[in-house]
Amino acid sequence: MSRKKKALIISIVSVLIVIGLIVGGIAIAQTVINTQAESSASNFLFRGSTVVGYVGESKEIKIPTSYSINDNNEFVDGDSIKVDAIAGGAFKGTGITKITVGSHITSIDDHVFEGCDDLKEVDISAISIIEVPTSMFSGLLMLEKVSLPNSVESFAQGAFNNCLSLKEINIPEKVKYIPINCFIDCKSLEKINLNNATIIQQQAFAGCEKLQEINTEKVTEIGQSAFAGCESLESINLTSAKTLGLQAFARSGLKNVDISVIENLGDSVFSNCENLESVTFGKQKSLGYRMFYGATNLNNIVLPEGLTMLSHEAFAYCHGLTKIALPSTLTIVGNQVFYNSGLSAINIPASLDSFGSGVFTNCRNLKTVTINSAYLYNALTSDSAIGGLISNAEVIKVLASVDNGFNTYLSDYNSFIKTTEGEFNIYTRGQGEPPTEPEDPEPEEPAEASPVTDFTFSGSYITGYTGAATEIVLPTSYSIVDGQITEGTDTMITGLVWYVGTSPNLANVKKLVIPEGYTLTSMGACQNMSALEEVFIPASLTSAGSGLFSNCKNLTKATFADGTTIVPASIFSGCEKLSEVILPESISTIKNDAFNGTAITSLDFLPGSITILENYAFANCTNLIQAVVPGVQIVPDRLLYGCSNLVTVAFSEGTEEIGDYVLYDCTLIQNISLPSTLKAIGDHNFEAMANLTTIEINSAEIYQNPGEIVSLGATIRVLASIDDGTSEAFNGLVKRVDGYYNIYTRA
Repeated sequence: MSRKKKALIISIVSVLIVIGLIVGGIAIAQTVINTQAESSASNFLFRGSTVVGYVGESKEIKIPTSYSINDNNEFVDGDSIKVDAIAGGAFKGTGITKITVGSHITSIDDHVFEGCDDLKEVDISAISIIEVPTSMFSGLLMLEKVSLPNSVESFAQGAFNNCLSLKEINIPEKVKYIPINCFIDCKSLEKINLNNATIIQQQAFAGCEKLQEINTEKVTEIGQSAFAGCESLESINLTSAKTLGLQAFARSGLKNVDISVIENLGDSVFSNCENLESVTFGKQKSLGYRMFYGATNLNNIVLPEGLTMLSHEAFAYCHGLTKIALPSTLTIVGNQVFYNSGLSAINIPASLDSFGSGVFTNCRNLKTVTINSAYLYNALTSDSAIGGLISNAEVIKVLASVDNGFNTYLSDYNSFIKTTEGEFNIYTRGQGEPPTEPEDPEPEEPAEASPVTDFTFSGSYITGYTGAATEIVLPTSYSIVDGQITEGTDTMITGLVWYVGTSPNLANVKKLVIPEGYTLTSMGACQNMSALEEVFIPASLTSAGSGLFSNCKNLTKATFADGTTIVPASIFSGCEKLSEVILPESISTIKNDAFNGTAITSLDFLPGSITILENYAFANCTNLIQAVVPGVQIVPDRLLYGCSNLVTVAFSEGTEEIGDYVLYDCTLIQNISLPSTLKAIGDHNFEAMANLTTIEINSAEIYQNPGEIVSLGATIRVLASIDDGTSEAFNGLVKRVDGYYNIYTRA
């Protein structure tokens, strides 16, 4: 090949390379341009120095530092007007996925990203704000990453609530507390660095079901339900903590906890922690209501010396708890403390002087009971309420010095043989085989409708029951052939209008299933069914007459079908043994007197969907010990009237008004918590509360107008951020600062 041809080819190739580089460069440049965040002022709307809207098409944006206005009154790039603020709702309805805010922004309003359903990343690390505004990121379902500035000292309530995609966040070092509902229901949150935060308020991380890692070394106080429902949280560092609020870790995934330095334990702190295996105690004097209720795997626990009280149901349903040593200082054991637990042996100390009912009921593995307490020995009578202590045991050892031979329940009980061994008299069950573990029940077959010939009818209504069965499922249809009632589908049954007075066979029925399709009942149709123990209520029953099952004295269980929205008025009023109620998430309304006088022990069975409660709904529930009242806007008059054993009550966020007499005659109440949303409290709520020790105020309006609260002898805890020192009502009370609260006590 000649040199000229070779040179020509080289020249052509060189030109092509240059052209390629130019075209490629243009393409690369174009790519860079397309991936850069949009910041042109022409794509924004302004009001003075404030961004009030975005009209561009780019998904990733930066806030411009300035803009100008041209002759056509259009916003264009320029530096005539400096931009320093963003208005609330500025990006509502836009499709942006990422936003970067520069250091020129000094003010951001509340709800600034409201409605940004596609927003995944927010970078505000360059700005200098002191507080993350109210609900700034609330409800951003796609938000995955947030970069916060180091200047932040606090978050407003609910700042990140319901950010379902947020996985990790670093809390600035100046933040000292995590406020109410801050990260509630952030279901993807796996890791959070609290840095220097010391206070975690109520429900701050509730429902963060994937949360696995959180540093709490500096945390001194954890509020009500702060980590409730954190199913993946297996460990927590409580080395600095002094206070754990009501249900602080309820339904969490904790496996091992050390509460040795905790000074103030609320009720139900570890209730339904099914993975919890061991607990390390310190100098606790008492364990509150349902402290470890439902901790089915709890098996390694040593109660501290100095403990004087176990409150009601503290270890109920702890199936894995086979042994526990009761300290020699224990004086009080509440109701059903070990109900349905796995205990095989128990030693009752001599110090005991108060013992509740049903303490060991359903403890089927309890074989050996050692009694050192004269009080307990003398309480063992044939009509005593100490269920399970004698009925399940094979061996009962009684300290000889307290066994005076006069206890008829032991000495005359023909299943026990008495022998003497050292300091103890031994009562051994001498007849029959030892109790055996019940086999797992076979799955229930769908219940078949009872024969229509057992009923009387009038059109589409059942008017009476003539059968002899004690468990009945109401039929849904019938036919008439030659004047006789028979099975068939000619007439569909929609109502129930029978009464015990006109249909006496109803007095023998123990279980009643009302099927779907029944839409109404007459007033009090099933009242006074004296043998009735269990009922099933369909969702179709929208016109249930008042008092449907009222005064069914042996009713213990009631189940409402999925889809039910209303619990009718007085439906269980006077059902004094009703303790198990199953409500679906569809329930929104509890009508007046619905559970008046029942045996419920807490309000845990209420779903989160409740929006309306009516007067007297839970009045006179004398077994009710703890009540977390749902966040209804108005708590009606006399809701908890006469709940004479109620110890702790907390009104949830969202409540704006508490009616009259809500807590009237609840004389044993010790602790009351009022939410930040509360605006008014009715009359006669705090009368005769001699046991009230603490009332917590989180509401600015109640702080300014505390009414009769300040005349009580209880300690008043006021949220520090609302305590501006102007409330004259607190004059004369001694004030001190304790973490996130200011504490007022009488001199």
